Amino acid sequence: MQPDELFSSKIQSLCPTITGNVCCTEAQFDTLRSHVQQAIPLLVGCPACLRNFLNLFCELSCSPDQSLFINVTSTSEVNGNLTVDGIEFSLTDTFGEGLHNSCKEVKFGTMNTRAIEFIAGAFDWIPKKLFAFIGSKAPLGFPGSPYAIDFKTRVPDSSEMKLMNVSAYSCGDALLGCSCGDCPLSPACSASEPPSPQRGFVFS
Repeated sequence: MQPDELFSSKIQSLCPTITGNVCCTEAQFDTLRSHVQQAIPLLVGCPACLRNFLNLFCELSCSPDQSLFINVTSTSEVNGNLTVDGIEFSLTDTFGEGLHNSCKEVKFGTMNTRAIEFIAGAFDWIPKKLFAFIGSKAPLGFPGSPYAIDFKTRVPDSSEMKLMNVSAYSCGDALLGCSCGDCPLSPACSASEPPSPQRGFVFS
């Protein structure tokens, strides 16, 4: 659908990667915004991490191309209405690793604790665990996803599905860069250690 000027400006304020047509109503967008607001205070200290996190959910909720990388796998009937109960979300390794790497050292306020621990709920989290947590269905009335999300980084050759490939920002990005405390491997941090080799990861 083509949003009106006011709705378009609201989308741009949260989802600058989405322009033109959108695949969400204004009510659905307002729900998206209320959900991600819970994470913003934890990640706002690192603009690149926050932008990657928001882009993940913006693409999920409002991208006009979402039918190319999102597949509904289960539905349920609630009060006589058919609702989505589970989906597959296909995205590139590059985006998954980029989000993980930009957020993994972000600290939460003065507690000097990694913000991701508040989101993923585990100290020894890894990319696969992080996305598994993000994709877990939250109980009714609790913050989190209203349906289960199974993240995939591969699609069958015979499938018409594509991998979501929005660019992921590095925490050392010149415009969205983070402090050395939140991004010790940034080129701007002279005391940082050389980055260790990154290995690709597969959700399933």
